[in-house]
Amino acid sequence: MKKRTVVIAVIFILLLSYGVLAQGDYYDLSLDLEEGWEYKLTNSITQIIEQDVMGMPMLMEHFMELEYSFVIDQISRDHNYHLGVKVTSVDFDIVRIESELLDRLEEENEGFYDEINSELDSSMESLEGMEFKLVISNKGKIIDASGYGDLLKEILDDDNAVGLDAFMDDDFIESTWSEFLAYLPQEPVKIGDSWDSTIEVGGPMDFVITSKYSLAEVSDDRVVIVTDGNFVFKDIELDEEALEGMDIDFDFNGKQNGEIILDPNNNWIREMNLIQDMSGTVIISSPFMDEEFRMPMESKSESKVTGDTYPLEEELLDMSDKKGIEAFGPAYLLARSWVNDSFNYGLGFITYNDDGFAMPINFDGVFKRYDQGRVRLSLTGGYRLTFGNDEINDSSLIAPQYWVGLGVEYIAFGKLGVRGFYGLTNTKEEDNGVWESQSEFGPKLGVTYYW
Repeated sequence: MKKRTVVIAVIFILLLSYGVLAQGDYYDLSLDLEEGWEYKLTNSITQIIEQDVMGMPMLMEHFMELEYSFVIDQISRDHNYHLGVKVTSVDFDIVRIESELLDRLEEENEGFYDEINSELDSSMESLEGMEFKLVISNKGKIIDASGYGDLLKEILDDDNAVGLDAFMDDDFIESTWSEFLAYLPQEPVKIGDSWDSTIEVGGPMDFVITSKYSLAEVSDDRVVIVTDGNFVFKDIELDEEALEGMDIDFDFNGKQNGEIILDPNNNWIREMNLIQDMSGTVIISSPFMDEEFRMPMESKSESKVTGDTYPLEEELLDMSDKKGIEAFGPAYLLARSWVNDSFNYGLGFITYNDDGFAMPINFDGVFKRYDQGRVRLSLTGGYRLTFGNDEINDSSLIAPQYWVGLGVEYIAFGKLGVRGFYGLTNTKEEDNGVWESQSEFGPKLGVTYYW
């Protein structure tokens, strides 16, 4: 029971901190995001929690870093952004723990510390790779956060999720995400202007966050907003069955201040630095306890959020195992086959003329790719094999023509390839009954249909 209480308390503080932290001329600071781009945010939090447990001081310092990827799936006519959100990286480290109580529990239950660390690591690291949908307006209003509650349920295993179902309510989640985007003013502002944001979060955690934002600087390179605010907890409700008859009350309040730097091209966060101080008391009572148990708690957090934007990377074209028919030369028709993404060969259809039977063979080795693999540079070589004419020389299998050089191919839609070749072509030709080799440099062109 003690172990579960410690884990739930720590996770509660983490969720609370993230929800609060993650928040002349007139300037419109509305979001201006684009389809086909990826917007990233990395939130790094260093937090020190001090609390008094049964008269014994306890200190825990931890570091947490979460990296999010936001991809614009759709922009509606009313300027709402439909986002695909993915947690791409999670790092959680307990830097230090100082606690006589936990030291005693470790003595009584060997491996207690390791168990606590393991459960916290598992809860946090299970975030990585999670995906959900989010719809926001260009003013930062949360339109829809459905699916995030399911994400939280997957973060916590069945034991740790008991009593926390209310934190996964869609209304609660929308309120906490609203604080993250509250820095966006609803109207154009000029330097020196201030605007307020008040967010009331109901449901399981009844608290009010009041923040003041001021536009400090606008340039071609950045937009700077300074902020300070405070928050007050009114109540928190946990599942009675999970508390096993206990009644838990939270009396918390706090303040935060910092600076937000935006990219003037889209008003996406480039950097945000916030300092948060929180203090309060957890009050636990039960019919089985002679008196209520009060646990004072203080928390100081430093948060740094960095953001960036990237063109959405397309999937690399992979030609492995592709087959195709190519008109090459201009005289040859080849069946091409890719052994892997770097090497292919072509076998020509057998033809007959005065020299006998002929079949061209071509080889390509790709050494450089551009434009997500659609443009390929290669070393190219080939032979035109001829069977059955002993007038050329005494062999019944000869190569009256070969070519070697550099090739470049552009492959559209993974289906249509246009290949250019420039290099040496050597051909055996007849001159007054004497067969001689003739060499020349020149181009060739091929067109291939792949499947």
